[in-house]
Amino acid sequence: MASLGCAAGGDAGDGGSNLPERGFAGYTRVLAADEAPLQPVEKPDGVALGDPFARVVDGRVELYVSLCPDGVPCRIAVATSADGRAFGPLETVAEDPAGLTEPYVVGDVFYAVRGEGAALVSGRLDGTDVRAVLEEPGARLGSPSAVDGRLFFTREADGAQALRHAELDTGHVFPDPLVVEHRPADWTPPAILQPEIRRATTGAGRSVYRMVYAGRPGGGDADLAFAAAFEGGAFSDWPFDPALGGDPDEFAPSNIRFGARYLLYFARPGGRLGLAERVADNPTESF
Repeated sequence: MASLGCAAGGDAGDGGSNLPERGFAGYTRVLAADEAPLQPVEKPDGVALGDPFARVVDGRVELYVSLCPDGVPCRIAVATSADGRAFGPLETVAEDPAGLTEPYVVGDVFYAVRGEGAALVSGRLDGTDVRAVLEEPGARLGSPSAVDGRLFFTREADGAQALRHAELDTGHVFPDPLVVEHRPADWTPPAILQPEIRRATTGAGRSVYRMVYAGRPGGGDADLAFAAAFEGGAFSDWPFDPALGGDPDEFAPSNIRFGARYLLYFARPGGRLGLAERVADNPTESF
């Protein structure tokens, strides 16, 4: 298994300038009729929504979220949409007495954070076979992404946070953190927050790992950024990061391609969600 390492550089073998355009130019926030940010999923009173994860199934967008009623452990719910903008009612698909957040779904299997980050778990969307896939006493684990037999995740301990990855079948954690090579000189956040990683294929048939994440450069509001890597290379930032900034605190992004559009979902303050999109006029990859 090739390791996504920490090398830097700009040749065709790393995650540098040879990566494709990757669908991040020209995103526009989607607004409602009153010019407020569109809320794709209706937020019930007394409930916070967060951690969106989107995927396309049978021509519809499924949006998984953490649903957190006041005073009750969070659970994972899903809503569906024919256009990616307006979603139907939420339906609970996974719950645990300790609470579940930060979903990532592959087929009929979900990955999520149990409790306050004590463990990363997996289970079936029918509520069966829920089990811990990674635990580490003394650390806060988060943001699981299951890609090509690897589990990418964040690890926070002793005030430091790093992006790591492990083998899903063995649980072996690779010893070195995954380091993003920051290219934009004026936007270098100290940590990668709430990343989502997916596998894409370039027009030439080459695998690319896409990562969207939140960052707080200088301790300010959370903005959304993009990084990518070829298999075996370093993650490199998009040169024009932040990919989406300027509004107060947008975090926990999830990015999909839906027909001719790229859709970027994210969490907003107050337990709300938001959406930005762009038309894929000249797409360079599928994912």
